[in-house]
Amino acid sequence: MSSKRHPDVQGVGRKAKRQRQRRHLYFVVDDGDGYAIRKIDLSPDYDSDDDAARHEDGEIETVGAAWSPLPEALIRLPAQTGEFFVASGTKILITNCGWPEHAVPVFDVHSRSLTLGPRPHSRTCPHTPIYMPVGRNVVSVDAGSSTKLLYPPPPERSSFAWSWLCFEFVPKKRISAEFRPSRPGAKSIFQPKLVEFEKSQTENQNAGSWDKLADKPPFRRVDVTCHAAHPDGRTLFVSTVSKGAPATFTLDTGAEDGVGVWKQHGSWKLPFKGQALFDPALDAWVGLSGDKDTLGHLCSSDVPPVDADDAGSETAPMWRLSKEKLFCRDPGEEHLGAELVYMGGRSKFCILQCFSIVYDEKDDDDDEGDSYQEDDIDDESDPYKEEVNEENLPRRHLLQLITFTLKYDKNGELTTAKRRRVRCFELLRHADPLFDDVRAFWI
Repeated sequence: MSSKRHPDVQGVGRKAKRQRQRRHLYFVVDDGDGYAIRKIDLSPDYDSDDDAARHEDGEIETVGAAWSPLPEALIRLPAQTGEFFVASGTKILITNCGWPEHAVPVFDVHSRSLTLGPRPHSRTCPHTPIYMPVGRNVVSVDAGSSTKLLYPPPPERSSFAWSWLCFEFVPKKRISAEFRPSRPGAKSIFQPKLVEFEKSQTENQNAGSWDKLADKPPFRRVDVTCHAAHPDGRTLFVSTVSKGAPATFTLDTGAEDGVGVWKQHGSWKLPFKGQALFDPALDAWVGLSGDKDTLGHLCSSDVPPVDADDAGSETAPMWRLSKEKLFCRDPGEEHLGAELVYMGGRSKFCILQCFSIVYDEKDDDDDEGDSYQEDDIDDESDPYKEEVNEENLPRRHLLQLITFTLKYDKNGELTTAKRRRVRCFELLRHADPLFDDVRAFWI
């Protein structure tokens, strides 16, 4: 019998492989009952041609209902803030929560497994680092030192051993109300098995280790405005503003001796807020604007060379502000926080924005016809009407996803393609958390 596979079978195999390799958007948001990791399929947006001739300029397509419920949570974990969720490969690390002092939960989005991994070592500020992805590694920067998560670990480091604890997920039908809260003292959405074992890094290639990368950084954590990984896959750029003076520093995370040195790259700062992402098609970093006067816009910046004079470069790279305002377009919306995700392809991006609007019971279909009609009276002479303070009114909290394609137009300005897709999800109405800590990963 011939060992050749039938062409149809080969085609099916290739198609199945492509489907297995398709990425999804995983996002983390405090929905009032702890931080939950959720997944959404954006393949229709990723595969679409947003600049096709059939689309009109500035077309905004709403996907689904005006306010859809959030996708089902894959897992819910306790955490003080969403800032401490960071991705490495197919894993999401939760580095600041009520777990053992030297351990952090690690959730693999593909295998849906949860393990415990090592926490970065820090003697000064163990709970307030900034986690910055660089290639497949993650750099943790705090007031005392900089450490790097090695993923996967090098095979020669076989002396390191870590105690791992397996977790078994509780099926949805078995989850009772007592397992859902994730507040201090409450049980989580999963329960641990009574099995504990040790594996060395040579036995468990999915493990990771934190190595000291550099000494104390030459800036304060609170002064950091943004950061970006150089396309060389090893150099980290960090911009700061201290007492009104901007500066940008670099750190080589791939030094041969394993020890990096912070260097001042220039007396200027990059124009972003938070993490900026490199887009090969634009050959530029892209990120949210760091200027409060241009909130809702994106910025793109040329990538400066890694090497600079000892005194640093005094010339800031050229940057551009997007023509469109992508969020905060409605003055009735209160902006709470946003995250930009690079989806690859032809400059495909997604913005996740948390915002709130004044809650109006008339917007609820379930309450339709039951609300008191006195609210509809428009009487400007009513003395109580002037005393209403909008800040004290109940608000509806929403999460908005905007997918789009970026490009430079014929004048060299940063702009979006003709069409943008918008999805909107409603967060819990009566919860009282901080909704601005949304994090998202394209995995």
